[in-house]
Amino acid sequence: MDTGKLTGHLAALGAYTIFGLNIVFCKDIANSEAVSPVVLFTFRALGASALFWLLSLLMPQEKVEKGDLPKIALAGFFGLFLTQMAFLLAIPMATAIDTAILSTLGPVFTMFFAYIFLKEPITGKKAGGVALSLAGVIFLILNSVHAGGASTSKPLGIILLLVNSLTFALYLGKFRPLIAKYSVVTFMKWAFLFCLLLALPFSAKGLVETDYAAIPVNVRWEIGYLVFFATFVAYFLIPVGQKHLRPTLVSMYSYLQPIIAAVVSIWAGLDTLTWQKCLATVLIVGGVILVSRSRAAAQENGKQASAPRKRIEVVAAIIRKGDRIFATQRGYGDWKDWWEFPGGKMEPGESREEALVREIREELSADIRIDSFLRTVEWDYPAFYLTLHCFMCSLEGEALHLNEHEAARWLSADELTSVRWLPADEDLLPLIAAELQRPARA
Repeated sequence: MDTGKLTGHLAALGAYTIFGLNIVFCKDIANSEAVSPVVLFTFRALGASALFWLLSLLMPQEKVEKGDLPKIALAGFFGLFLTQMAFLLAIPMATAIDTAILSTLGPVFTMFFAYIFLKEPITGKKAGGVALSLAGVIFLILNSVHAGGASTSKPLGIILLLVNSLTFALYLGKFRPLIAKYSVVTFMKWAFLFCLLLALPFSAKGLVETDYAAIPVNVRWEIGYLVFFATFVAYFLIPVGQKHLRPTLVSMYSYLQPIIAAVVSIWAGLDTLTWQKCLATVLIVGGVILVSRSRAAAQENGKQASAPRKRIEVVAAIIRKGDRIFATQRGYGDWKDWWEFPGGKMEPGESREEALVREIREELSADIRIDSFLRTVEWDYPAFYLTLHCFMCSLEGEALHLNEHEAARWLSADELTSVRWLPADEDLLPLIAAELQRPARA
């Protein structure tokens, strides 16, 4: 496993472990009735906003385009304000285990938004997974309606948890290019600031009337965990995971939440485990896994159909000029008309750098300077397994000639998603968008 993917896995693991514990702590805070949900959200927005802005002072300053500020505000509204408010309002009306179970629907909703915004097909296996998960949700709601006692979930709580999953899935699907355009710190400091300004009119009275001295010590620590770990740290880690892993793989880590929440809440005496919850968990998680495995199965079928499989090792140049990078359009083969970064196969005895210099001379009649290593991408194509070593480069001179490609473009960070990239090359776009925010090498 390359370093980038390991970083992505660790980031996703850390974020969803934090969320799993957060379910239990939020339930405890709600039971104490020390602060209202809107005041608690304001604490989160205020704390995260302050921490991200302070952190930004220690990093290279990144300018946000004026036209992107309203987009970031809208992303914050769906991904932070609505998502977290729905969650905090639902907590007093739903048990910790039910909350964790419903949180696993995120990947299913992400599938729908990927179809709407990215035109990804919905296969029969995906549709079957959705139906299975929805059956689990309906079963959970029906059992919540008829169950008695203070430790059961109310239908409104279930609905609010569904809103929580829907809005966060919309945030990840719709605003992914915007998130990739800026660094995590820059994006989050503005998003949380907008959310804070949005929440203050609703929470001002509660902030003044809250009896802070009466808040139990353990609840204060739980609020501190909520603000620092479940807001600042977790919302820092999730975009890091997105930069290195495919969205479906990141969302798979949400399956940790039912396990963590169930173990902790039962151990603490905050919830009970019933056969209805077990069955609902099997239905919902089983459906989500079925949805998430549909693409993996398709790739596996491609592997089986393409035996014997070839392994190809290539190098690619991300050539930068100012705030733009150079992209080329393939004019041959099965992937004709798709876009890629120029480069090619390594010859026996060549180093990666030597191969890259030679390939660019052959493809573009140009000389390059290799500035830095960016990342190695491993990708399963239907007919071969690709290892792609990518380097940030600069042109030595201005002359470029297309000897093999049918077209080329210089793309800004805004334009990276305007062409149809080869899958392995597309995996690099978040890293390249971040790289373009840094000053070019002299």
